[in-house]
Amino acid sequence: MLFKFTRWMSCLCLFTSLHVSAAMPENRPMTAQCKTGQKSSDDFSRYGLKILSLWVSHGDATLIYLPNGEIALVDTGQHFAVKDYLLPFLQQHGIKELDYFIVTHYHGDHMAGKIEKDGKVYLGYLYDENGPRIPVKNFWDNRSFRRGEQRNWGGTNLTILNSVDTNEWTKEENHLSLSLHIEWNGFRYALGGDIYALEQDRILNDFPDKIRVHAYRTNHHMHGSASWNYLKASDPVLFITSAENAVYEREAYTKVLGGVVDQLQKGGNRFLENLLTLEKGNILIGANSDRDWNYACQASGQYFPALQR
Repeated sequence: MLFKFTRWMSCLCLFTSLHVSAAMPENRPMTAQCKTGQKSSDDFSRYGLKILSLWVSHGDATLIYLPNGEIALVDTGQHFAVKDYLLPFLQQHGIKELDYFIVTHYHGDHMAGKIEKDGKVYLGYLYDENGPRIPVKNFWDNRSFRRGEQRNWGGTNLTILNSVDTNEWTKEENHLSLSLHIEWNGFRYALGGDIYALEQDRILNDFPDKIRVHAYRTNHHMHGSASWNYLKASDPVLFITSAENAVYEREAYTKVLGGVVDQLQKGGNRFLENLLTLEKGNILIGANSDRDWNYACQASGQYFPALQR
């Protein structure tokens, strides 16, 4: 059953987590603990890979701490989200420079405006040329990769599941959105971008060994089409969706994702939680391997000690 929560309820969240120990089969934690008022006893600074899904209202922004110490930002959310959520979070945690800024595609809820100034990229210019500037060392977008390309990225294995060369018949950015698969020491995370069921089914056919993951950041805020077969085959512990209240009226969320969640729960699979940034705020995953990883939920604006630079 899917429960409706208003935005303000996410502010009640303190800091919650669950941990995966080496003794647990199928990498499945014993209980779901991403609940309001439960505090984490884990030290997230011990994890080499940290992936934060930021609350940015309708849009996407994902902050990734790579095992080699580099920091990457994937998308920004809308202009107001950059100003009100993203930049304050970076400044609060002492992040003065980004090693990578990745734009999955050029829609305003993922990339908030222009990106270059004097041949350089500064995050602050995305909403205000007079605002704070955060330099970016490496800028990538969906034109920077070929579908199926693999890179050693900060100690992880990065695979491009979808990019601009996927659908040469269309210039519609959602179809051309980057979709990423990140693997480190057996832990697997996939970021869907804004692809549709068409692209998901193609990925399912062409990259069958990249489908099953521990956490899947769902595609296109569950707006538009989603592939039942792809979501079921992903067999995750976590689904993570970044969306606003409209998500509760979307068939992709209520029927497709909701139906998959029901099947995974009834089938006794390793699935635990279907997390919305709308309900949970910022959602942090920390991983050392597929047998040693954790996740936590914390209200927007709260401080994560493990993310301090």
